[in-house]
Amino acid sequence: MPIIFIKSLPPANLGTIPEMISEIRASGAKALRCPESNVWVVFQPVQPAYYVQADDPAIYPNDKTHPPLILVKAQSGRSMADKEAFVRAVATAVAHGLSISSKNVWIHYEEMQPQDIWFDGRWTQRF
Repeated sequence: MPIIFIKSLPPANLGTIPEMISEIRASGAKALRCPESNVWVVFQPVQPAYYVQADDPAIYPNDKTHPPLILVKAQSGRSMADKEAFVRAVATAVAHGLSISSKNVWIHYEEMQPQDIWFDGRWTQRF
């Protein structure tokens, strides 16, 4: 089960966040060929004054600054092709939801070992 944590400057219309979360979940599940219920998504808006990143327009044009920061925690064992399909789908959905380029989406994909996951009152194996 992938869990997607997104921290980003908020979109102009906060009402679009639920639709964006739904699109991220659906496209991520499709990329992994799994049920949508296996994909969890959390969006945390960051106030503009609380996010500092490159601000030199000569080096970083406006479309390259303040990318959404995405952490994916997913079960280990997927192929590189599956992981790439998944992060591309997530980047595209996030970019669409935030009206930015998918090239301005930063993702860290981290694999979890089944013995390190506690869920349903026990240590888990693959779901």
